[in-house]
Amino acid sequence: MSKKFNDYKFYSDSKKIRYDEVAKQILSHKVILSRILKGTLEEYKDIPLETIEKECIENPQVGSESVVFGGPMIEGVNSESTIPDEGKVSFDVIFNSYIPGEKDTHTKVIINVEAQYKKPGQYDLVTRGIFYCARMLSRQYGVEFKNSQYQNIKKVVSIWICMEPGKQNRNTITRYSIKPDKSTELFQGKHSLSKEQYDKIEVIIINLAEEYKETDDELLKFLDDLFLEEIDDKIELLQDKYSLFNKQVEEEVKDMCNLSDYVFDKGVNRGREEGREKMLMELLKENIIDIKTVAEKLKISEADVRERI
Repeated sequence: MSKKFNDYKFYSDSKKIRYDEVAKQILSHKVILSRILKGTLEEYKDIPLETIEKECIENPQVGSESVVFGGPMIEGVNSESTIPDEGKVSFDVIFNSYIPGEKDTHTKVIINVEAQYKKPGQYDLVTRGIFYCARMLSRQYGVEFKNSQYQNIKKVVSIWICMEPGKQNRNTITRYSIKPDKSTELFQGKHSLSKEQYDKIEVIIINLAEEYKETDDELLKFLDDLFLEEIDDKIELLQDKYSLFNKQVEEEVKDMCNLSDYVFDKGVNRGREEGREKMLMELLKENIIDIKTVAEKLKISEADVRERI
């Protein structure tokens, strides 16, 4: 592998790590989280965004709590463990949320929000989400409940925002939760359980469009604009459409834009098409990318790519 390619790969990998860090910080802001809660959870759909932001979200933590081992959760929440092949693993964002005006032990919900950039190859993302929920449940012992006081367990929710989902899943939101099967005699009549007795876990997968695409769902519109829209005036667009910025959020979004892949691609497109094609061909020869990707980037047919190899 050439030194030029290694230098490019190091630059790209370093930029990706920094991009991940900034994206997590952006997701941790209450003004962003309020839209995610309203757009995903039944408990918040009829509550004004301003109320969710100011009254329902408590102390979001970024990468401060371990998914796997050790440590109690911060008064409901704690973040770092090692998993083979994945290194240190912590919750991207985790926080306590409340139904407004009812901050008692029955309406507290523990929320985890994750940014996922590529579909994992070795497991289903929803299965990982279930594991994260299981950790948020088990770690409540000694904090939210003790001994056999299982009735005090708080509901947990793991929300995954996927930037590059499979084509068939783009611009979709899917919820996974526990519900009774009332088609059997076991759940009929007086033996039916109340929702609060079983509604303790929910995994939500939000699949963005990969490339900007119109959608009728307000949350998907917002997240597509925030993470995918390839425009120079992103700050103005987000401010005009959503009125969501304070100075810190604005600076972080600018930072994210400067780190994103499309900025690099646009720079290459300005006067360096030949070098860009050479780089893509090198990546193809190293089996880093496939012919289809090269064809899409160069806007030529796959047959033309094969002729240029």
